[in-house]
Amino acid sequence: MEKINPYNVESADLIVGIPSYNEADNIANVVEKSNEGLRKYYPEFRSVIINVDNNSPDDTRRVFLNSVNTVPKIYISTPPGVKGKGNNFYNLFHTAVQLNAKAIIVVDADLMSITPEWIRDLAYPILNEGYDFVTPLYSRNEYDGTITNNICYPLIYGLLGKDIRQPIGGDFAVSARLARYYLKQPWHKTTRQYGVDIFMTLHALLGDFKVCQVGLGAKIHKPSAPKLGPMFTQVVGTLFETLLANKSRWEQLTTVQEIPLLGKRELDKPQALSIDYKSMKATARYEFNINREVLSRALSP
Repeated sequence: MEKINPYNVESADLIVGIPSYNEADNIANVVEKSNEGLRKYYPEFRSVIINVDNNSPDDTRRVFLNSVNTVPKIYISTPPGVKGKGNNFYNLFHTAVQLNAKAIIVVDADLMSITPEWIRDLAYPILNEGYDFVTPLYSRNEYDGTITNNICYPLIYGLLGKDIRQPIGGDFAVSARLARYYLKQPWHKTTRQYGVDIFMTLHALLGDFKVCQVGLGAKIHKPSAPKLGPMFTQVVGTLFETLLANKSRWEQLTTVQEIPLLGKRELDKPQALSIDYKSMKATARYEFNINREVLSRALSP
């Protein structure tokens, strides 16, 4: 692990973590808005912005370290050749425990809709209301959040009985107590990749931590479609493995619990996306045909 700590930060109350891989084109914007939010709304706390990176070849490190710097910054990278969003989160939580932080906010490096108020609203439930885990609630285009809409949200709603709309939204807040708990759980191969978001949500619920949602407006970011193949496998792998290991917790559940909502109640207009419907239909037919035999075994007529 590579660590650059130009401000010699040895302790912090509040951390904004930004996981990244090849995000040089937008990470400065996320740092700027995070910096403004920390200075405007939490000036009494010792804050630090940490970029947890996968040794990006596109100069993410330089852009991050040279961005607005009124709040101290730390750059942490996995070794060359070691990728995975979950590996970045593991480094972030480990560092947060070392720094004795009270709250950790995580925001995606590709966010274009982030505002200083996101930092305020994500941190508030942890710092002031005794919550341990904060998930985002924002409007998203109907073709964004495919894995969320079709797998993660329905399964958590139907099996665990928790109405959490964005269980893998990418933007979270975590208490110090929950960060330590995460580090004690098994981190499977899929968890160290894109499976880390669902890992965090499931263990917050199964560990009986205090959870809420925060309205943030709209999520505008780079489309996830190019990454959906490996992302699907890694998220579903972690989801199923964790649910099966805790089968006794959900077998008898028959009720659904509403999760408290803080922050904005009126959400903004969702991100506009350009969709190639013909290509989407052609791909769906092709995938159906090449998997027809498997589907015929798995599904009833």
